[in-house]
Amino acid sequence: MNPTIVKNKKNLKILNELISKGFYDGFIQEDRFELSRNHFPNNYLIIGSLNSRNSYNIKFGYTSTINFLLKPLLVLEFIAILFFLIKGIWLIPLIIFIVSLIIYLNFRLNRKKERNIFLDKLFSLAKKKN
Repeated sequence: MNPTIVKNKKNLKILNELISKGFYDGFIQEDRFELSRNHFPNNYLIIGSLNSRNSYNIKFGYTSTINFLLKPLLVLEFIAILFFLIKGIWLIPLIIFIVSLIIYLNFRLNRKKERNIFLDKLFSLAKKKN
């Protein structure tokens, strides 16, 4: 289940405070926001898009440079696996598949970590406001 943040002045102020205090880089607009944590190396992006219930749906993904590189690499990986399977070589496609699986699981774990860090910072700033 993806978390949501209700769009109101208090939450927008907290999101702006996350950027102004240097925890995150990014922008906040009326209908969406994009934040990237100020931590090296960080290739993950937090994207909030406004839904019909006037709250932001929060999604997590790669930054645009990683997204740009990842899609052609997936196509090349698929072509390489097909090529080696046609040639009758089974070890190389198996290695490619295992490496891809490890990269995917790493993304899933880091996405969960980024979500927890973001929500912890958001809730800690919200508690300070009360």
